[in-house]
Amino acid sequence: MVLATIEVVGTGVSLVIVGDREPAALRSLGGRRYGARLGWADRGRSGDRFAASIRLTAPAEIDAVRPPS
Repeated sequence: MVLATIEVVGTGVSLVIVGDREPAALRSLGGRRYGARLGWADRGRSGDRFAASIRLTAPAEIDAVRPPS
């Protein structure tokens, strides 16, 4: 559901997810699906809550920050 939502909101928009544990499987799946286009920032833990901010970048944004080969 989270990956479907980030596709709907589009590139450049961050989605903050909050849960009772770090979503390692989600991060792994997102990395496999989107590669370098997936931005992931851990926002920390507070008690029994974990938060992360995720966003998709457009392919052109990725190419703009890569050094020329």
